Amino acid sequence: MNHEICQRTIIICNSEEELPTLEDITSFERGIQYQIVFGEKIRDVREQIGEAWKNALPNFLVGIPRIEDRIGIQKLISSEEIIVNQDFFEQCAKDYGELGKKLICQLAEKFKVEIVTATFSAVPFPFANAFANNPVSNNANNPIFLIVYSI
Repeated sequence: MNHEICQRTIIICNSEEELPTLEDITSFERGIQYQIVFGEKIRDVREQIGEAWKNALPNFLVGIPRIEDRIGIQKLISSEEIIVNQDFFEQCAKDYGELGKKLICQLAEKFKVEIVTATFSAVPFPFANAFANNPVSNNANNPIFLIVYSI
């Protein structure tokens, strides 16, 4: 499995001619955070240029800090990349759900709490009212977790 670590590339510009063009920026790699540092001579146009980049580059995150002399740019994941990697993202969601269950069980074990699972139809009456209007829990395929404290 390939895990990308966000790298940072710093580009120092002392004149407007040294600033990257829109074409340069669109060729930036995803997974790299670019910091465009504005030299003293061009600091006064930084926010204006940053806003122009924001408007012209919808597939990029353009951050314009108010008190710093830089603009951060990072390429966002594209719709095509999402489609190509859909199976991976779905597996991540399933793994995340399983992790949640494991962590709840570990928490219950640590605090000596009993966890009772039941489908909606098996929930005792006082608890059923709490879940009656919840479309997710009001489904026999979705278990409801009731935590009962043992004192």
